[in-house]
Amino acid sequence: MDDDTEVYRSWEDGFVVRRMRRNEIQQVMKWISEGPRFTPCELECLLDMCADNANSIEGFYAGELNHEMVASLVAAPIADDLRYLGCFYVVERCRGSGFARRMMTVAQDVEDRRGFAGVMCLTTEADKESLFEKFGYRTAVKITINRGLVSTDTKCYRCRNDIRQVG
Repeated sequence: MDDDTEVYRSWEDGFVVRRMRRNEIQQVMKWISEGPRFTPCELECLLDMCADNANSIEGFYAGELNHEMVASLVAAPIADDLRYLGCFYVVERCRGSGFARRMMTVAQDVEDRRGFAGVMCLTTEADKESLFEKFGYRTAVKITINRGLVSTDTKCYRCRNDIRQVG
């Protein structure tokens, strides 16, 4: 492990929650892009908002088992009183091990120690709502995705996403 990477907590089974290193972002993008709603642009935007130019990024958490990154979580500042919680992932072979609970608990503890008392927002699929409710989060808005014909009027934004009006 790099000497400059802050370790938040470690356990006897070899699991460690630490600050994520910049060079690990590509792995997180690969994991998360396999999901149904995440786009890599989301993570790029979160990185752009973090002014930290160090090797590791505050608010970006990595879960490591025996020196291999197996989990991720981001609690990125959006405003003084608002954080975005996202990029929450545990590799399939480690699911059910309690690593997700450890990641969430450590991230909440770190944010509390920093004195953050604002709103933490996140997006998730309906079948994962109960996971976040266990940590005190509640559903504020439900979004329905409509599928239909797409107009030919396309706008491409910086992160290479096509934005089209659904007809």
